[in-house]
Amino acid sequence: MIAFFRPNTKPNYARDAYPVMDSESLRLMALGKSWQRDRSVAARRLAWRWFLWFVPRFVLPPLLLLGLLWYGWQTWQTPVQPKPDPEHAPLTLQFDTSLHSKEP
Repeated sequence: MIAFFRPNTKPNYARDAYPVMDSESLRLMALGKSWQRDRSVAARRLAWRWFLWFVPRFVLPPLLLLGLLWYGWQTWQTPVQPKPDPEHAPLTLQFDTSLHSKEP
């Protein structure tokens, strides 16, 4: 017969498999983790400082120059539209409303 539940049995662990740490080893482990986190935070801050120093000096000026050159190229390539001449303006349709009005 198939059991639809697991029997409530506790696993047999050896007492030496999970030793309880003494206070000095726990303190040293916490101190090591703290130093490790401190080094990673310091490396991240240093990388951020280098990024903020490098980008405005060496990345943004060429990007701005390329943007201005591209804008100038686009405006130079765009044909200039001539101003409309009133003598040669195209004719527009205008409705004659007098044809549809009632005479008194």
